[in-house]
Amino acid sequence: MNLNGTVAWVVGASSGIGAAVARELVSRGARVAISARREAQLADVSGGHMLVVPADVTDVASMAAAAARVRGELGPIDLVILSAGYWQQMRATDWDTDSFNRHVQVNLVGMSNGISAVLPEMLARQSGVIAGVASVAGYRGLAGAEAYGATKAGQINLLEALRIRVAGTGVHVTTVCPGFVRTEMTAGNDFPMPFIVEADAAGRAICDGLERERTEIVFPARMAILMKAARFVPVRMWVALFARAVRDPGRSRDPRPALSPTADLGRITVRRELPRHLPRTSAAVLATAVIGSLGTDVRSHWYRSLGKPAWQPPGVAFGPAWTTLYGLMSLASARALDRMEDPRKRRVFAAAFGTNLALNASWNWLFFKARRPRWALAEIILLEASTVDLTRRAGRADPTAATMLAPYAGWVAFATALNAAIARRNPGH
Repeated sequence: MNLNGTVAWVVGASSGIGAAVARELVSRGARVAISARREAQLADVSGGHMLVVPADVTDVASMAAAAARVRGELGPIDLVILSAGYWQQMRATDWDTDSFNRHVQVNLVGMSNGISAVLPEMLARQSGVIAGVASVAGYRGLAGAEAYGATKAGQINLLEALRIRVAGTGVHVTTVCPGFVRTEMTAGNDFPMPFIVEADAAGRAICDGLERERTEIVFPARMAILMKAARFVPVRMWVALFARAVRDPGRSRDPRPALSPTADLGRITVRRELPRHLPRTSAAVLATAVIGSLGTDVRSHWYRSLGKPAWQPPGVAFGPAWTTLYGLMSLASARALDRMEDPRKRRVFAAAFGTNLALNASWNWLFFKARRPRWALAEIILLEASTVDLTRRAGRADPTAATMLAPYAGWVAFATALNAAIARRNPGH
C-alpha cells in the first residue's frame, strides 16, 4: 500500500500509538484525519497538518457522522486505523462490572462502530484498508486483565473473522498487536517492561507493515516471538506458571493489583515480575532462530529430491512447533538462571545454554547448506545430549523450568529420528 496521497482516518489519535501513527502517516505523504473525544489534545497532535474530527467511539451515530465529514472534506477513506482503547485493573475480590462494561464499550463495541462507519463505502468501492489495534495481551489470559485481555482477544477474533468475510472484495483487514510501548499510560510503571519501544517507533512499525500489506503487525520482534509461543503453551502449564507468581489478593498487604493492563499490553505485578534474565535468553534464542532460518532451504531441488519417511510432518507444522519451543526454552532458561544463587552455577548453565543454541543453529547449515545428512545426524545427536543435560541442570534449580524444557527435548529426539531415517534413505548424500 502506497501511503503517499492516501486518505487516512486515525481513531483514538489524541495520544499514544494513535497520535504517533497519525504523525508518521503525515510524514509519508498521507492526508490524515484524526478523531477522539479530547479535542484539545487532537489539536496539539494535528499541529495544523491534519483534519481534526472529534468523535466518541462508543456512539455509533458520532462515528458515522465523523466518517461522513472526513469523506466530505478529504475524499473517500482509503485507510482507517482503529486505535481507541481503555484499561483499568480488575480484582477478583472486588469485581467491577462498570469497569468491565466500559472496556467492552470502548475496546470492542468501539471497534465495531469504527468498522460500521467505513465498511459499507469501502465494499461499494471494492477498496480500502481497516487496521485494528489490539494487543499481544489478547493472546493469553492474565490475572487482573480479565476485562482488558478479554476485549483484546475479542478484537483479534473480530478482525480475523472480518478478514475472512471480506476476502476477495478488495477490502483488506490488518490486525496490529503491539507489545510494551512507552506512552503516558506506561510512564508511571515501576516494574520492568521487557522490549519496550517508543511510541514513534510503534508508529513507524505500523506504517511499515501497512506499506508491506501485512495481514498482522506484531512488534517488537522479540515480544512477538515470546507471546506467539505462549499461545501454544498447554493450559495447565500456563496456569502453573502464573498462578504461583501472582499475588494472592486476599493475603497480600500490597495495595497494588496483581495485574494492571496498560493501553498497549496487560502487565503483571508478581513476586519476581518477569524473569530478570528473560531479555537475555530471548535475545539469544531469537539470534539462534534467525541464524538457523538463514541456513534453511526447504525449496531447493536437492531437499525436494531426498527420500523421506511417510511419518514426516508436513512442512507447515515446523514453523509453529519451533516458535513454541523457542518461546518455552527462553522462558524456562530465564527461570532457571533466576533461581541459581551460586554465580558459578549460573555461568555453567549459561555456557550449556549457549552450547545448545549453537548446536541448534548449526544443524540447519550442515543439513541444508552443506547437504550432509550424515554429518547433521552426528551433530543432532550431540544436540540431544546437550538438551538432556540442559534440562537436568534446569530441573535442579526449578522443576517447572525442566517441565517447560521437556517438549523441546522430545522434539529434538523426534528430529534425530527423522534425520536418521532420511540419512538411511539417501546413502549417496
